[in-house]
Parts: sequence; structure tokens; C-alpha cells
Amino acid sequence: MRAYKTAHDLRIDPFNVRTIQRLVQRFEETGSDCDKPKSGRPSLEEERQPIIEDELEVLKHKNEFGVASTRIVSSVCGIPKSSVHRILRGKCELYPYKLQRTQQLSNRDKQQRMDFANFILSDPVLLESILWTDESYFSLSGSVCKHNCVIWASEKPKETLAHDMHAPKVCVWFGFSAQYSLTPFFFESTITGENYKDMLEKHVVPQIRRQRRLTSTVFQQDGAPPHFSLVARNFISSIFPDKRVISRGFPQNWPAHSPDITPLDFYFWPTLKSRVYFNFHPANLQELRQRIENVITEFDQDELRRSVMNVTSRLQHVLDSNGGPIEQLL
Repeated sequence: MRAYKTAHDLRIDPFNVRTIQRLVQRFEETGSDCDKPKSGRPSLEEERQPIIEDELEVLKHKNEFGVASTRIVSSVCGIPKSSVHRILRGKCELYPYKLQRTQQLSNRDKQQRMDFANFILSDPVLLESILWTDESYFSLSGSVCKHNCVIWASEKPKETLAHDMHAPKVCVWFGFSAQYSLTPFFFESTITGENYKDMLEKHVVPQIRRQRRLTSTVFQQDGAPPHFSLVARNFISSIFPDKRVISRGFPQNWPAHSPDITPLDFYFWPTLKSRVYFNFHPANLQELRQRIENVITEFDQDELRRSVMNVTSRLQHVLDSNGGPIEQLL
């Protein structure tokens, strides 16, 4: 006991000496530290386990996703739902998982994703030069991830979350690479080709020039209509050579329906929103805007760099899945 406590840096006894004596005795008698087989009639759970396992397998093969709930198993087997859940978790060591929704991808989408993955993975240095850019909306009503909002109680709670679908909101543009990040830009009105081009000209390009990275940066944007507008594409072409642009309408196309491979979508925006709305309820858009600016300044460049470098493993998953969605593989 003293040796065990010393090895694990414990001050109090984790168990009594008699426990050790029984363990030694069992090993001397059976050559194992496992419990001896129990005599007599099996427990009720042991009797029910094969029935539940068999019915679970039958139900899983009745649909393409292998979905089977404890409620259905309980109703078919005539075993209480709580017992089914306890046996599946305790005896069968199974865990419940929710079916994830993913963007439906056409064969063309999958091929574009594979082409992009091969393009990036063929030149590892290229990844560090990409300036990832995107916009996202922030509402005064905030946002809550229902999956992580759990209320533990003895009875079903009556609390509800009111969400104003028409609450005022602000659109934020942000861009960063593995080496540097830019300051955010707030659109005061609906994004159009004209004001998007003005934002690039007056906000983005001057910052890249100050960073002295205009000749090395690879500019990335998705295929949103303002990005694809003729005025925006003409301006981008006047600043960056076509080979250093990843976008719809350029030789290196950005694959459609691919938020799972851009660090802004799979990391930055969810993280930013969770930090912005944590214990914060803005009274107006000015307060919200100030909060967003403050939180963005708290992001460390190493943190952003790690999210960018994570793209490599995600693109490898894209290839392994033949261009299909990858969130369920991560």
C-alpha cells in the first residue's frame, strides 16, 4: 500500500489492505486477477443482453445509416427503455452518436475538391502563403450551440431560448494566413460587387503592402456572388497574378460547398462567436462591433497558424474519401 501511494503521489489510502489481500489470493488460486465466474443463475441484465444485441443488429440493417434508438429496441423487446440504455452502455460498451448533417456534394463538387487537395498537397510551402478570407454575420440576439447547452435536472426543465430572427446584425470580413493576419472590416450595408471591391482596394491591399507580402501572398476567397462580380475580379486581377488567386472564375478554382477545408469556417468563425457571446449581451451594434474587435485582437498568431496547418490533414481526408464530406472522419 505504501509503495502504491508513493508511486502515485497519494496521501490517503485509495483502498484498504484487505482489497490487496483478496487480489493476491485470487491470483494465487486462478492465475488471474479477473473475478471468478459466478455460480448460480445469471443476472437479469446478463439474460437480457443477447436479446438486446440481436434486436439492435436487426434494426441497424433495416436502414442505410444503421440507426436504431433505445426506444425502438425497448418496444420490440419488451424491456424497459432505462434497462436497454444501461445494458448498451454498461454491458455492451456502446455509445450513442448523433447522425451528422453534411453538405450534399455533386460529382463535379467532389472532383473540384480532389483537384484542390492535390494542388495544395503537391506544394507544402504554398499553404503558408495563402491569405484565407471570408465574411460572417453577427446578430444582436447572439447564438447558442444547442448541442453543448445541457441542463441537468430531476425534471424536464421549462426554460426556452427565444431567438429573434430579425434582430439587427453586422457583417464582418476577416483574413489571415499562417504568417500574418489583417484587421477586420465591417460592412454597413448589404455586400455588393462594388463595396466589396472598395473594401479590397482601401482596406485589404494597403495592409498587405504594409506587411511587404504583396508579391508572395496567394489570395483566397469563396464563390459568393460579390466575390464573383466582374468589378471585383478585375480588381483582383490587377493586384495579383492569376496563378496567385484561389477563387471562382480563376484558373485555380475554389471548390464549392467546402467550408470543411477553410480555417475560417471550420475554426475561426465558430471560435470567435463562442468568445464574443460568452456572458455578453450587446445593447446595440456599436457595442457588438467593439466586442468583436476586442476579441479578434486576443487571437494569437500561433493559434491561427495551427488552424491553417490543420488544412493539410483535412485535404488528405478529402482524397481518402474521394472528394466527399470529411467532418464525420475528424
